[in-house]
Amino acid sequence: MRIKVCFLLAAVLLCFAACNAPSEETGPGVEEPVAYDLLTDEDIRMLMPDLVDRALEIYSMFNGVGFNMDLDETMPENGSYTLIADSGFTNMSDLKNAVESVFSKECAEYLFYSRYINVPDDIGLPLYKEHAGRLYGNIDNGGHGYAMEWFADSSIIIYQEPGFLEVMIPVKIYGEDDKRIVIIKNVNGKWLFTGPLLY
Repeated sequence: MRIKVCFLLAAVLLCFAACNAPSEETGPGVEEPVAYDLLTDEDIRMLMPDLVDRALEIYSMFNGVGFNMDLDETMPENGSYTLIADSGFTNMSDLKNAVESVFSKECAEYLFYSRYINVPDDIGLPLYKEHAGRLYGNIDNGGHGYAMEWFADSSIIIYQEPGFLEVMIPVKIYGEDDKRIVIIKNVNGKWLFTGPLLY
């Protein structure tokens, strides 16, 4: 049991490290943390509920196909991919823009793109593909539920510096009290998760 717990802790720390690894890129278009006034717990309790809700919505997009589908229109070369019918998500750029409105680019790449979009052929089929400028989802990819309740309006700041926050969010898992520690940064004027919300 101790070995299992240590392995799980190591995996979580690796995920945080990958999402928060500094980028060597500089120049226009590269995300840079923006200095921000220090926040109070009251401020964070106003900020986190909407941010958590939007993050969970992003997770749902990658927990199976989280969209309405047009089952009558499939990709010509692969009938497992069905046209996404939700307005606002016509192509891959729309999907990535939604993800990167909540997660930093580095974290989005690690948590979602590398696992569900940029998937090597020898590993499996991507969850989403673009064909002829339109977005399709793999209907053969099933999802699973999360037995968690979030109480983001009771969040507490653990550590902060301008533009950087480590936050504790109370949760219930199968009815038992628990917590999640998350990291958010102010990137180009927006607060974004730079690590996983679900782990």
